[in-house]
Amino acid sequence: MESWLPRMTQKKAEFIAKTRDRLTEMEGLLATLTYRPADAGVIKQLAGHFHQLAGGGGIYELDDLCMYAQFGETIVFSLVRQGGSASPDSIDKLKEAVESMRGAIEVGRPDARAQDDTGPLPAVAPQINVTSTAKDKGRLRIFVVSSDPEHTDALEPLLAGNDFEFRVFTTSSEALDALKLTFPDGMIVDIPLSDGNGYELVASLRNLPGGNKPPVVMLSREQGFLDKVGAIRAGVDAFFEHPLDFQSIVDKLRYLLDRDKPERFRILSVEDDPDQAEFIRATLEFAGYNVLTLNDPKAFEEALLAFCPDLLLLDVMMGDMTGFEIAKYVRQMERFVALPILFLTTQNQLEAHIESARSGGDDHLIKPIAPPLLVATVAGRLERYRVFQKMLKREGLTQCLTHSAFIERAGALVEPFQRRFSLVLMLIDIDGLRYVNERYGFPAGDKVILTVSNLLKKTFRHSELIGRIGGDSFGVMVENLSVPEVAELGQTFLRELAAVEHVGGGEPFFVTASSGVASLGDGMDLKVLISDAEQALQSAKAQGRNRLVRAAGKALR
Repeated sequence: MESWLPRMTQKKAEFIAKTRDRLTEMEGLLATLTYRPADAGVIKQLAGHFHQLAGGGGIYELDDLCMYAQFGETIVFSLVRQGGSASPDSIDKLKEAVESMRGAIEVGRPDARAQDDTGPLPAVAPQINVTSTAKDKGRLRIFVVSSDPEHTDALEPLLAGNDFEFRVFTTSSEALDALKLTFPDGMIVDIPLSDGNGYELVASLRNLPGGNKPPVVMLSREQGFLDKVGAIRAGVDAFFEHPLDFQSIVDKLRYLLDRDKPERFRILSVEDDPDQAEFIRATLEFAGYNVLTLNDPKAFEEALLAFCPDLLLLDVMMGDMTGFEIAKYVRQMERFVALPILFLTTQNQLEAHIESARSGGDDHLIKPIAPPLLVATVAGRLERYRVFQKMLKREGLTQCLTHSAFIERAGALVEPFQRRFSLVLMLIDIDGLRYVNERYGFPAGDKVILTVSNLLKKTFRHSELIGRIGGDSFGVMVENLSVPEVAELGQTFLRELAAVEHVGGGEPFFVTASSGVASLGDGMDLKVLISDAEQALQSAKAQGRNRLVRAAGKALR
């Protein structure tokens, strides 16, 4: 992105040039108003001009221009509200305001004019803190570990096309030596390797301090060679079997790398003045936000539904429609009832603040607004919105999906199911959690719940669909694994949980869990899948707990 100051300096010069033409037009409108003082169309046009010049003058630090424009704006908006004729005294005052505005931009000396047109804007960008929202700098580094030249030849142009920096290692030992010195952002590991099967390399990475972060994609060079359960246990995030689609491999790696990146928030700005719209867009894009500016309020509904913003910035005075009316409309839509709405306006009267609150606005900012204040206000509102949205989807203690979020996302997986991949649901219920709460206290019970969630995330790190669906129950939806493979992972989880020693009131105790596993078959929907898994879970409880039961199968311990 081009630097802030040169860009805004150029915009200031363009604004001043356009203002000269606009003032000439306003002089013509005032001449017409002298002969037709009740012409509502002329008064409305003048209101728009004064309003936009007041905002633009503030943006580009033309303080005198802003002051005279606000003076004229007050007179004209009074005429608009009253709906009467403009008195000769009002017209004279408006003419004086226009003349004063022209004097504010028409400086006498050529050298002074050049400085005014192109001079710096000292209060703009240097104060903006963009550390939390700016784009990450530098290229992502990928380690490719493969003994197969055909694989590396196929991967190299695709990785380069994604602007990845990458290194190729032909042996496990070479890669491990490099990992001890520095971690990559991600890895692609072939199996088998010339000096090992690749699982040990991934496990070694995960055992290094901080080695749990880089995503790892594993490739099988031979049909049927990949041990999916072994790969997951080693810490692999995704795996592909022969024959390989290398574009899909790189796409999956990109997805895994982007998964934990801070979200680039979307902001919809509705502003009918092109100069102010450009200022808002430049300010917020410089701070790292994705901004859509809308000059025509009539196109608002289509833009709102298509763009799905995380925050809405509204000018108040926009011709036939006001920002207050738009806000009231948005608040009628359940989908956007919690969407942050900020008003940007020159109106600082108490009545305007009251109307902002009544319309459902979250803040009322007065133009001209300093860029640091705009960015700070937007960032604060977005952070609250992000936390609120996360609370709706993530359970507070474990940060697993809530019941409703789990069901919603599981339903999205089930709907397009066409037997191209397996889909397995595993339900887990903590044995005797009520007894733990009663004997050792709820803090001890919370620690048990947290232990269960952490073990599930470790065991099923390749799955993004892990939810706490009840007080003592969890659900895991797994793709691309068979029921026996999921059951094997589930047994590993149960064994590790049973071996964890907990302490409550100074007394050690142990906890177990029971599990039911079911797979999605032809003609099944999510309701049937859940029912099958629940029946298997109840069977595990009835058979003595601390075991896993497959749907319509026997218990596994």
